[in-house]
Amino acid sequence: MKVEPFDVLVERTATGYHARSIFSNHSASDESLSEVKESIRKVISYYRFGNEEEQKMGALRFTYTLASLFGKDSILNAKALAERIGMNPGLLSQYISGAKIPSEAQLQRIMEGVRAAGAELARLQAVIATPSAREREVWLPASEPQETREAVLTAFLLDYRDDCNFSYSSKNQGFSFRITAFTDDKPHPTLSIGLPADHQEAVKIAEALDKVVEDVLELRYNLAERKTTDWKTGETIYPVLRQRGQAYKLFMIDAFLKLYQGYTPEMVSTDAAFLIKATSKDEVRNGKATLILNYNPKRKDEQEAFEEAVNTFPKRFPAE
Repeated sequence: MKVEPFDVLVERTATGYHARSIFSNHSASDESLSEVKESIRKVISYYRFGNEEEQKMGALRFTYTLASLFGKDSILNAKALAERIGMNPGLLSQYISGAKIPSEAQLQRIMEGVRAAGAELARLQAVIATPSAREREVWLPASEPQETREAVLTAFLLDYRDDCNFSYSSKNQGFSFRITAFTDDKPHPTLSIGLPADHQEAVKIAEALDKVVEDVLELRYNLAERKTTDWKTGETIYPVLRQRGQAYKLFMIDAFLKLYQGYTPEMVSTDAAFLIKATSKDEVRNGKATLILNYNPKRKDEQEAFEEAVNTFPKRFPAE
């Protein structure tokens, strides 16, 4: 007897992804796209069939909102896709954010571009998944287009960013961009991206790759770049990766409290994260904002350090 696939809708949220079965009440949320797909599979399997009958469940058929296909945790680049399909980047951005609704023809045009980009990345998937057994190194030749370079680099960073630190450098002498993930296992996984022989072009590409690293790993000390909005509640959210250093997180606490100094702060701690919720005292504005500092499991003192930073903020930065 043929088992029909389960239809699941995947949406992007302020803190990750949410997946829900279209024809039932089963749902799951998680930080990354791969994790939420695995979570919803387990939820449906458990509640529909029980643990021991998971093998009877049919395949999951995923439908993605446009917003779920893009963002910091996606290897798809909206600007590159707009260039691929010949669409104005600003218009595509409005479609992704939900500010405008694409027509059926425009949606088909976008999805054809997404599928074409996916096919291009699938060609490199085997290379990424099976690096040299001796060196654990992936080499991407200089002949690959910039869109592919950035997508492969993004995929590499997302694979390891929550579990380890990185070292990277642009070696103009050898015309390569090289990044290493310092995992517990050795030799460490390394991605080397070939750069063109032309020095000026190589520098330009290396700078663009530097920006990809800074964006995906959130290396810039800039609170505004962490800003997202929960479109359902209107609340402003500032999520911070768990792998970021404590100095980075403490800086974000001070920056957040300075920005919302006229608001009432509230500290909330969960097993996974430390939250600072700021609520406006002005009933007219009725504004809310939350800073989410995901705990690094390798550090046991983060909660205490974060609480101290919040409690001492008024003394360290007295209101003018």
